[in-house]
Amino acid sequence: MAYPFWVEADLAAQIGQETVDQILDDDSDGDADAAPLAWLQERSCNFVETWLRPNQGELTAIRATTPTAVKRVALDAAEWMAARRWPDYINANWMQLKADNIEELKNLREAMTRLDVVTGVATAPHNVGGLVASGDPDYPTLPDLVFNGQFSLGDF
Repeated sequence: MAYPFWVEADLAAQIGQETVDQILDDDSDGDADAAPLAWLQERSCNFVETWLRPNQGELTAIRATTPTAVKRVALDAAEWMAARRWPDYINANWMQLKADNIEELKNLREAMTRLDVVTGVATAPHNVGGLVASGDPDYPTLPDLVFNGQFSLGDF
């Protein structure tokens, strides 16, 4: 796994550095510790990947260069997971945060919202290479267009 989609500084920008130091400080030395940070990163990033996997295949491009939208939803997942685990430090309704996060992930999965173009090259439309047929077994190919030519009015 190519975790994480976000780093500690991103989480600090999301919920505040003081809160990050409080929730991720297991040994009470005043600084965030690596183990709880890794736990939160793995859980939140895995949660986001499980939602994106059906449409994004193996997610290799997303893992190589994390799109801004993936980083944002992963940070949102980390926020509600942290609010659930450390309710004394994060004063938020984690169930509402989770519901909002799932709604965003549903929109990404259903292509109501889209990820950034990671590679810099737009992906081909899904109908490229498709075959259009009439559906009639006696005449499987479509007839010539009536309005096809220099003065055509288009397909109707």
